[in-house]
Amino acid sequence: MSGHLLGSVVATDAHFHEIMLALLLSICVVAFGLGYRHHRSLGIVVRGVLGMELVIVAASVDHSYLPLLAESSLNIVGSVVLLLAHRDNVRAARRPTLPAN
Repeated sequence: MSGHLLGSVVATDAHFHEIMLALLLSICVVAFGLGYRHHRSLGIVVRGVLGMELVIVAASVDHSYLPLLAESSLNIVGSVVLLLAHRDNVRAARRPTLPAN
C-alpha cells in the first residue's frame, strides 16, 4: 500500500483519533507509573498528566466551539509538555536510587 493511499485510509477513519488517544493514554500511564515507582518525582507525573489533558481537550472539543488555530495551539503545547515530561521521566528513571533505610 502506498503512503498516499495509507494516508487517505487513515484520514477517513472516524475512530482514528480515539484509537490514537487510547494508545497514547495507555503508554503514558505505564511509562509514568513505572518511572514514578523508581524516582518518586510527583512533579514529572503532574507535567505528564497536564500534557495529556491538553492533548485530550484539543482532540475532543467540538470544532464549533474552538477555532482551528486555538485547537492546533492547544495540541502543540500539550504535546511539547508531554514530550518534556517523558524526557524528564527517562532521565530521572536512569539515575541510581538510594537504598531504603
